[in-house]
Amino acid sequence: MSVGWRVSDESFMSKLSWLNDLKLRASWGETGNNNIGNYSSLAFLNSSNYILDNQFASGVIISSFANSKLGWEKSKQTDIGIDIAVLDSKLTFTADYYRKITSDMLLSIQLPAISGFTSSLGNVGEVQNTGLELALGYRTDINAVNLWGNFNVSFNKNKVLAIRGENDELWAGDLYSNYNVSKVGRPIGMIYGFKTLGIFQNQEQIDKAPTQEGAIPGSFIYYDASGDGVIEYDQTDMREIGNPWPKFTWGLTLGAGYKNFDLTVLLLGAQKYDIFRQVESSTMNMDGVFNVLTDSKDRWRSEQNPGKGYWPTTNFWKWERESNSRYVHDASHTWVKDITLGYTFPQRKWLPKGLRLYMSADNLLLITRYPGNNPDIDLRGGINPGNDDEAYPVPRTFAIGANINF
Repeated sequence: MSVGWRVSDESFMSKLSWLNDLKLRASWGETGNNNIGNYSSLAFLNSSNYILDNQFASGVIISSFANSKLGWEKSKQTDIGIDIAVLDSKLTFTADYYRKITSDMLLSIQLPAISGFTSSLGNVGEVQNTGLELALGYRTDINAVNLWGNFNVSFNKNKVLAIRGENDELWAGDLYSNYNVSKVGRPIGMIYGFKTLGIFQNQEQIDKAPTQEGAIPGSFIYYDASGDGVIEYDQTDMREIGNPWPKFTWGLTLGAGYKNFDLTVLLLGAQKYDIFRQVESSTMNMDGVFNVLTDSKDRWRSEQNPGKGYWPTTNFWKWERESNSRYVHDASHTWVKDITLGYTFPQRKWLPKGLRLYMSADNLLLITRYPGNNPDIDLRGGINPGNDDEAYPVPRTFAIGANINF
């Protein structure tokens, strides 16, 4: 349900000649998500071959775990907004605040392998999303030049309110990739792993540090998160090492027109978020079983030749390719997504109606410190956000085209 009040139409607002529109809005609703597939609550049988009395035989096995309580995901959302237009509607402003609570979330639940399965779809937990969206627009004419622009920015925060499971947390991932952990009171899928403190330069440093069994000069130094003097080769000493959710995202569109020419520029960006660059953990571990990145030439070779000081040795695989903070990067970026210049021909009998020629450039410029091809990537999504295994690069495209009305 929704309600709105156009305040600018009230009689007590008639004296404000500079105000063209003022509207207040509010809405509340509840929706369901039944994206669970057909018959997902049932156990299925699949064909499986085996040997019986030294003879090949065909049979069937249970291929999925039944969940008779599987149901819809539910969301309740409240929105409050305001629309303003002033100065002959040349300047417009819109603001929206929302609060959304999703319960009975549809997620894959990890199961003990002894059950014969590793996961099953279930209704688990409750998440809150709150956010603020702002939009500002302006247009004006300066002699024969038309100018316009639109800017929008979105702030969103999500927080896990409840999880039905052991210790109220969900772990997704593995030791040699990266872990995403959802905990009550924290955002979904925070990046977890070992926090790196540098590289061991010699045996003396290893002897003085908390015990890392098997560590050699050139191995990563990991933080003893548990404080027990031993770095365990499991999740014990892992901690939160990255946040895959942008603090805010934004977009800016600028346009201009002069006689029959038009120009538009589109910029997009996202700020203050992290990505786990998984391709580094597999191609910079230096254990001799993968191709490597060119940065490997700057790896640690000795105390006298430490390289850049942050890539480990080639002499051992342990304490190098685990989920750790060395592979986490700030993915803040600004992208010049599109620039288009066009010309609309005046109407002539011998010309097609509305003929417009244009030149455009897409993905023209990316401004970022992120070392990968695309900081706007999320290979897994869901409860595994912020993972990049080096997706195919986004192409830079130049085009020339025409628009014709019939």
